[in-house]
Amino acid sequence: MTEPGTPAPIRATTWPDHYLLQVGGTYFGTEIWSASMRFVANTASFLVNRQQQQFAEDALGDWALFMRNANSRTSVAQVLTYAKCNRIDNEGLYADRTTTNEAFNLGPIIQGTQVAVHAPQVALVATYHTDKGRGVGSKGRTYFPSPAIGLGPDGRIPVAERDNFALAVRDLIRNLNNNPGFEPGTGGLDLSIVSPGGKSGGPQTNKVTGVSVGRVLDTQRRRRNQLLERGAPFVPV
Repeated sequence: MTEPGTPAPIRATTWPDHYLLQVGGTYFGTEIWSASMRFVANTASFLVNRQQQQFAEDALGDWALFMRNANSRTSVAQVLTYAKCNRIDNEGLYADRTTTNEAFNLGPIIQGTQVAVHAPQVALVATYHTDKGRGVGSKGRTYFPSPAIGLGPDGRIPVAERDNFALAVRDLIRNLNNNPGFEPGTGGLDLSIVSPGGKSGGPQTNKVTGVSVGRVLDTQRRRRNQLLERGAPFVPV
């Protein structure tokens, strides 16, 4: 038991200062989807809340472009409703505990353009690469939920579909990195791989320099674990 007034224990890891972008919405009207991306300021100064709010609003537009891009293979069942951007401090928490810089879509529905869908727990993973070849902070990923992509006879995504999806993700990254008022050198943000380090080294921030996409669909195990069986009926033989 901790006595009142006792300082919180010091965390074993220290996060680099960075900015967490979270986007999300609904899937099939009742399911919830979300994705996170981490950014590092390309100047020494911090973005104030007003700038973080602006980035969230711009990012909402960038994700809307991505989802409406036919190459992203985003399903019409996937709807984007919000984006939020907040500075993360050295404890890995919101630097401002009282303010959430969040933008909501108040206009026409933002959704994908593709009719076909996979099960909600299926995702297509984009892997982010940096100039650091290997080790902590060298790579990262985003799970893009339930892409509307058909499979070939071998059970894999066709090569052309994979390549087009990678280009769509590349365009999303470029747009996020070059939002109006946030270009390089003006206090902007760059998509980066951020790690608190640990036994293998100190905190890491490495700018994303490339993206790759595989041909095998992944399963989001956390979502799959939420889909509990409800007692299937016994059928006598």
